[in-house]
Amino acid sequence: MGIQQNNVFLKLHAALIVVCFLCINMLAAYDHSFGYIKPAAHNLKSVNYSVSEAKVGASLGFSMSADYTTYTLLSDIESIAPSVPGTLNNVPWTNLQPGTYDFADATDNLGGSGIDGYHIYWDTDPNGTSPAIWSKVSSYNAPVLTSSNVYYLRAQTQDNAGNVSPWNTVMYYQYDQDLPIISDVPHAIQTYVSANPVVFNWLSAIDIGGSGVRDYYYEVRATATVLDSGWVTTNYALFTGEQGVSYSCRIFARDVAGNISAFTPWGPEVIVDSFVPTGDFTINGGAEFTDDVLVLLDLHVTDPVGIVPDVLISNDGIAWTLVSYNVTLNWTLISGDGLKDVAVRFIDGAGNISDPVTHSIYLDTHIPALASIMINDNAIYTNNYNVLLRMYVDSVQMVSNSKGFMRFAEDGSAFGAWERYMITRNWTLAPGEGLRTMNVQFMDELGTIQPSVTANIYDAIIVDVTPPSGSVEVTGDIMIREDGKKVTNKAVVDLALAAIDNLSGVDGYLISNDGLTWTYRPWTGTIVMQNEITYDLQKLLLTSEFGTKLLSVRYVDRAGNISQIYTQDVIYDAGSRIVTETGAVPTIFDPDKQDTRIYFNVKETGSVKVTIYDLSGIAMWSREDEVTVIGSKYVIWDGSSKYTSKLGNGVYIFYITEGRNKKVIGRGKVILMREDN
Repeated sequence: MGIQQNNVFLKLHAALIVVCFLCINMLAAYDHSFGYIKPAAHNLKSVNYSVSEAKVGASLGFSMSADYTTYTLLSDIESIAPSVPGTLNNVPWTNLQPGTYDFADATDNLGGSGIDGYHIYWDTDPNGTSPAIWSKVSSYNAPVLTSSNVYYLRAQTQDNAGNVSPWNTVMYYQYDQDLPIISDVPHAIQTYVSANPVVFNWLSAIDIGGSGVRDYYYEVRATATVLDSGWVTTNYALFTGEQGVSYSCRIFARDVAGNISAFTPWGPEVIVDSFVPTGDFTINGGAEFTDDVLVLLDLHVTDPVGIVPDVLISNDGIAWTLVSYNVTLNWTLISGDGLKDVAVRFIDGAGNISDPVTHSIYLDTHIPALASIMINDNAIYTNNYNVLLRMYVDSVQMVSNSKGFMRFAEDGSAFGAWERYMITRNWTLAPGEGLRTMNVQFMDELGTIQPSVTANIYDAIIVDVTPPSGSVEVTGDIMIREDGKKVTNKAVVDLALAAIDNLSGVDGYLISNDGLTWTYRPWTGTIVMQNEITYDLQKLLLTSEFGTKLLSVRYVDRAGNISQIYTQDVIYDAGSRIVTETGAVPTIFDPDKQDTRIYFNVKETGSVKVTIYDLSGIAMWSREDEVTVIGSKYVIWDGSSKYTSKLGNGVYIFYITEGRNKKVIGRGKVILMREDN
């Protein structure tokens, strides 16, 4: 009875299971399939029941053993993950809110259960998976963003069997809502600028949103009128202004996302000033002498536009000291008695610097012991009878107090009348070239002559008013044509210079290759003063254009006299051939297209004959000329002969002979080759 009850119970149990699966099959019939399960998710085995194993993807039913003790669940089983969701184009930096994004549907690969939906992540983690939302469709409506960042749309596919794909980044969205920050205003390096364009600089803006600063918009104004504006990608703007006008600039920044900052305040004003200041000064109120190295400079300056904040002062015109400008300045001269130069340059606010203004004062700090005279500041030569005499007396009384007298004697003649002492005096020498002398005597206010009447204080100078003379000739690798013209194919030619000066000697020369622009060169040859010719060899770069060049030279002597212009013609032809040996150019030629030139050198004048032979020794062509100028020569052969106007292709031999004895001075070969033969 117990066994029978147990069998009945088992049969009822089995029937219940069958009913359940039939119900499931009926429910699944809506989709025309049972459904899909994972093998690991269903385990109906028990002590008395078992589920037979099935391969993934196998289609099974539901069966029961004959004794109702074993039940087998037959179903479609899947464990293959679906594909990842599709990707979209990334959104570069923008300040716009995101929208709805539809990505491509995933596929279920080989499983067959179908796509159930998607787990979707939207946040700033490029590998984020949580928090995620569930969506049955491949679409996502992004939320309103409240902070700048890079946001990632990531998704994971899930099929109806519960299998999931790896997470995939569908797209990223670069969002920047923050305005660029500008912590500076446009400004120039100083209030006054000397040159256009004016450069307005500013510190680079900062973009905290992450997209980066894209560019700047600037405006430049004069008073209240905007004169210029535009976009720049640099942290500076250029503007061309007018002299004396004040300009200022303001900017705003734009980032890559399109956010625009507010305008900065107007920057400091900038004034364009390219005018050089002009000024002057005096030393000790214009005194000629001083007995103290410390002197007082009185300065005055004008500038059309700006201010003059600084000056440069120098004792020698080489080493300069920068000093703040004042109308009076103390300055220390170089120690040691004598004439002292002081030079001043004025600097305005824009940095414009004036030319040096130089004044002199004579420093005398000790008891008189010496006296001197200089003609043209110790020059050796002059080409002018008008000279400058500079006197020096080692006398505090005479020099410092500008008292005393002086008188002169020229070339050993008697002294002239006494005149008031001056440190410099213009003097006209009597006509006549050669060595000239000037003697001087000084007398103080008490009538003491210093030095004594018998003392010989003088200076000498050589007067030379006659210009030098000379010549110029082109030498070196040149060719002399039949008409005597010199031809060169080199851009640099050799010049043989010869010059003579009757007194002071040749010091240099002015040279030109166009007759307009002259260049001074010192004389490098031996300088002989006593009417002897001196020579020099120089090179000259021709102008780039081909053709006849007129080379011009003017000689300069030590006294500064300049000679007349000496010229030499040369033809500059880069295609010409300057030869030192016999030869034909071209060696192989087609007479229908070109001629050939046979070059040779002639070392003496007379008759020269060129003869062309064929290989059998028959003379085919000849030309004889009378040469009057030696040098490089050539004749032109057109491929004809004395027998026919058109010789055949082949090798031909030419000989060049000269003189009555027909001396051979050159030989060679030329190949005639016509293309139509």
